[in-house]
Amino acid sequence: TGSDGLSLRGKADMSTHSMFANTAEINYTLTISSDGKMLATGGSSGLISIYTVDDARLLTKWKASDRRILQLGFNNGGHLISTSEDRNVKEYDLQSQTDVVLSQFEVKPSALAINPFNDSNVIGLENGKLYSMASGKNADKKIVREGTGDPVAALRINEGGTLLAVGF
Repeated sequence: TGSDGLSLRGKADMSTHSMFANTAEINYTLTISSDGKMLATGGSSGLISIYTVDDARLLTKWKASDRRILQLGFNNGGHLISTSEDRNVKEYDLQSQTDVVLSQFEVKPSALAINPFNDSNVIGLENGKLYSMASGKNADKKIVREGTGDPVAALRINEGGTLLAVGF
């Protein structure tokens, strides 16, 4: 992705849908909903945009932060989780178009994984710490692993529920 745009190529007819033509926003992250119907992008100025995958129609966009969006992920409840350079982790309810700050960390989040079995979120930080937190306004967070000083580069939760982590 970038200021040149983002293209989605259709499966059957290989048609291309272009987004972000003639925009100054540089997109750093994207995610696709578990049902494959929505694509969310996060940009350099803190803008989050959500599009339909089928026809690249813009559904909504909002200024989520004054800083760059680092990671995005949809949970099974239809909410979007984001991390940003301002050290916040936010949850957006797409139905009501409201958001809540789940947590603000001491350093920037560097990785995000959403557990598909219970919608808990795992956040990796620049200092190597791993946190687990539930979704929702009064979400508790608990430390999963103390930091090593090296940033967590990537997190995924596989089909068996095992957390995979790279870079710490």
